[in-house]
Amino acid sequence: MERKILIVDDEQETRELLSIELEKEGYAVAVAKNEEECLEKIKQEKTDLVLLDLMLSGGVSGIAVLEEIKKAEPLVEVIIITGDASITTALESIKKGAYDYVTKPFNFDKLKEKIEKCLVKKRLTEESSRKRVLVIDDDVQTTGLIREILTEENFEVYITNDGNTGIEKARELLPDLITLDIVLRGMGGWDVCEALKKDKRTADIPIIIVSGIMIRTKDEVKSFELGVDDFIIKPFDINALLKRIKAIIRKTEEIKILKDESHVFEIAKAVSSLMNTDELLQRILKSAVEISKSDGGTIMIYDDKADEFEIKTSYGDFKENVVGKKIKKGERVVGAAAREKKPIIIHGDLKDNPRFRQLEQYNGTISGMVIPMIVKEKVIGCITLKRTKNEKVFSVHESNLLSIFASQAALFIENASLYEQLKKHNR
Repeated sequence: MERKILIVDDEQETRELLSIELEKEGYAVAVAKNEEECLEKIKQEKTDLVLLDLMLSGGVSGIAVLEEIKKAEPLVEVIIITGDASITTALESIKKGAYDYVTKPFNFDKLKEKIEKCLVKKRLTEESSRKRVLVIDDDVQTTGLIREILTEENFEVYITNDGNTGIEKARELLPDLITLDIVLRGMGGWDVCEALKKDKRTADIPIIIVSGIMIRTKDEVKSFELGVDDFIIKPFDINALLKRIKAIIRKTEEIKILKDESHVFEIAKAVSSLMNTDELLQRILKSAVEISKSDGGTIMIYDDKADEFEIKTSYGDFKENVVGKKIKKGERVVGAAAREKKPIIIHGDLKDNPRFRQLEQYNGTISGMVIPMIVKEKVIGCITLKRTKNEKVFSVHESNLLSIFASQAALFIENASLYEQLKKHNR
């Protein structure tokens, strides 16, 4: 798929030079000379990456424009263009959400390498958040139309043309939504729907009935009884179907978030009964790994006297025993998460991450996440999680969910620590 790059610079020569070089590499290129043109093009056109000058004409700060870009389109990546004297500010822009920075005069080989790595990261993020739709229909024209429009909207589309195979595929894929024809070869659509709704694995998957048969009252009743989410008649307006699909998936996601948060609080409630700190830390970490479907992790507790974090417990495969390892407060990704008091997600090798590429590498990690544990604005520790076998990268939803869990866990750890201090005092 052709990637679109927007160049934002008030110097015409820079815009032209970058456009020529990037078009040679096969990228689609657009240009803007100020903030207004930049934001207008981002809102009107699909943009993958913005090359943004750190200082635009009129004294407009590139960091301010970066923040506006991220508000308008959070998934658009940004690489800052700067002069040597502004590197400190460029590093600050990375903390604000920029992927990396490049300096003038350009080294085009390095620039192209950074663009390529940035777009790989964006693709991984898109793939992790891409929604899957299963189309069960034996009408080739209908399936082709649905595949075309949904693929353009970044959905993964899977098609099967008979009922039995559709059920098997649904159980295998667990898609985000199913469109289902009533008249199918073999098992009919109503029977397919009933089988899917009776199976715990597929019961919560929303279904849209897409049929060439006019709706009768008994069909409406049957659809409600089976838990069908919508009903659309062929021939249909493809854009109307797309809007319905997006609306249903959005509603289903909101319900899932509520269920996930409820699940997190239930686990937190169960964990809270443990008062021995060591047992508590082990249970918290095991729960965090299970919630996030990670392959391992650690809990690090902050010692304010030594001004450092110490790994108190670990879970999963590590090449060496990491328990007892200490990290100074401002060091590594843990230090950054503690300083900023928010989760940090890293995909792939640290060397590919501009912010942390100077750090020692952790081999074999596909995706990593560090979540600070905070009590009354004070960071008492961090939960670190890694995926080495699970190839799906961590998502923003997962980091939000783990933040909720970490805030509860921090309270329990604090209470357990106070309880143990009280027992010592009483003895």
